[in-house]
Parts: sequence; structure tokens; C-alpha cells
Amino acid sequence: MARLLHYAFEAVLLSTAFSGARRAAGVDFNYQRIENETLRSAVGQYLRIGDWVIDTSADQLKKTPGYFVSSKR
Repeated sequence: MARLLHYAFEAVLLSTAFSGARRAAGVDFNYQRIENETLRSAVGQYLRIGDWVIDTSADQLKKTPGYFVSSKR
């Protein structure tokens, strides 16, 4: 069970890294080229998990008083 949780955590971490790379550098994994529709849908949902993690984390950090400030350029 611990190994399964470890792999799940790493999968979410990888998805979050893909999302961060897309947002920071403007590069994206072109999963639309996957021919199998079921696999393409699964990969798309997997990548959206990383977006959710980043959005949720950013929202929580914005609610932390005094420790984090906006760095909009």
C-alpha cells in the first residue's frame, strides 16, 4: 500500500512539473497526437491534475498572511 501511495504521489508531482513548465516556459506536451482516443483522454485528465495542484497551491499561498506576496511583473 505504501508503494502505491508513493507512486501516486510521484505521478502527481510529475504532472505538476509538466504544468509548471507549460506555464513558465510556454512548452506543452502535445497529447493531441495520441491516436488512441481513450489514452489521449486519460493523458489529458492526468495533465489537468497538475494544473489543479498548482492553482490550489497558489490560492492557499495567497491566503497566507504576510509570508507570500504577489510577484506579478
